[in-house]
Amino acid sequence: MEIKKFGAIIFDSKTSPTSGWASFGDNGAPIQFIDQTELPSDVLWWSDCPYEAYHEHGRFSSNIRPSSYLSVTPKEIMAEWDINEKNIDPEACARVCGTVFNHAMRIVRGILKLTCPDRDAGSYFSEPTLAADLAGILPPFDYPKGDALEILKPNVAYSNISHTTVPWGPSLETIAVRRPRLDHAIRLLGSPAPVGPFEHVRGADLPPLPDLIHLDRPVLAEIVVHRADPRYAPIFGWNVSGSRGVKVQRSWATHPELAALATFADIEIRSAYIGSAYNHLSSQLPDVVRSLVAEGSGSLSWSAGVAVDTLWRSATVGKSIKSGTKYRRAHTTWQGAWLKAYDKVEMFRLAMALHQSGFRVANYGNGQVRCYMPKERYLELFLTAFQLGMVPAIVEVTQPVSPALLRQRIWGGDTETRSLAWKILTREAGDLWMMNRYPIASREDRAAMVEKVKAC
Repeated sequence: MEIKKFGAIIFDSKTSPTSGWASFGDNGAPIQFIDQTELPSDVLWWSDCPYEAYHEHGRFSSNIRPSSYLSVTPKEIMAEWDINEKNIDPEACARVCGTVFNHAMRIVRGILKLTCPDRDAGSYFSEPTLAADLAGILPPFDYPKGDALEILKPNVAYSNISHTTVPWGPSLETIAVRRPRLDHAIRLLGSPAPVGPFEHVRGADLPPLPDLIHLDRPVLAEIVVHRADPRYAPIFGWNVSGSRGVKVQRSWATHPELAALATFADIEIRSAYIGSAYNHLSSQLPDVVRSLVAEGSGSLSWSAGVAVDTLWRSATVGKSIKSGTKYRRAHTTWQGAWLKAYDKVEMFRLAMALHQSGFRVANYGNGQVRCYMPKERYLELFLTAFQLGMVPAIVEVTQPVSPALLRQRIWGGDTETRSLAWKILTREAGDLWMMNRYPIASREDRAAMVEKVKAC
């Protein structure tokens, strides 16, 4: 059955998910339910139930997904749509989550219909994550083979989130600022992507480090970091774990991370995998995605940002690979490891800028930087982040930022996303809510929306 309706579920309990509130469609009326069997079966439901509880509970309908189905969590949605988690109204939460999920999935469904016309529409949304559902849109990716399977994985060859060694202080809050998702995704998709096959080369046969860095072929290097400049190393976070029990033993670096690390560290190269060439994923994007990206007013759509953000993440999805007589897990693709490295390097640059401006950076990655902050410095952070092309969740902006203050600063991000940043900082949530459905609206409605949203 082809799924055409989308909604969200907010359970009363995350550990024993049975009853709760649900909403589907565009601003659909919230539905209170005692058991999931009371919910419509022709709706794909995204729930706030964590992955672990989802599988422990073990009796979910096949049209219900855990919170990990999207790259953004329900908690983040609440913050980004001005819902304070300390005073949650489950009805309002279900309506907001259901509406923005519906918008995002209708965008994705439209992309799939145009890019995969021969695919059974009933199988569009059958994977554990939306990123996996979208994996077939881009050209086939290269997965590691042999020994590289044990190298190209988290905390060995790349980091999903980079943690700093900046100390946490008493009476400090943690707050995140992020690049608008559409802007960040476009930057990553426009970065050079590796092309295989990859050949393993021992250290004695490798060129000197400067030549290796400037090689026009992709490089994954086995390295030892002997010394690093203390001005940069605490923020770069090489081999730093963010939690107890999580072992981080980085000994490999992809080309982008190697080049960044070499600017402030003494590095020894022991061996490397070298690919055949570079290309650009952006040149291989389907026309419908190019149109979505090129539509300037669509940058005001939160759901469009989530859809395109999921597209770059689809290049990072792992799978089981047959190795000899057994199947082994490939944690990501070669292209996915490079995308994660570009994300790391880009966010390191922004994290360093915040650090040098006097803010305590806790961690960064996936388009955002998280800081330890006293609340009285939030406005200072917002204005600095604005100049770097980043914004906070609107719930953190408890008082609208003065337009006069914003006019004194130059937006540091993509030109098209300046209006989005402006409206978040001035708390014009009504315009953002209206523009969220822009990519799925008719031409007439789009024109009316743009007319209503005055340029700042």
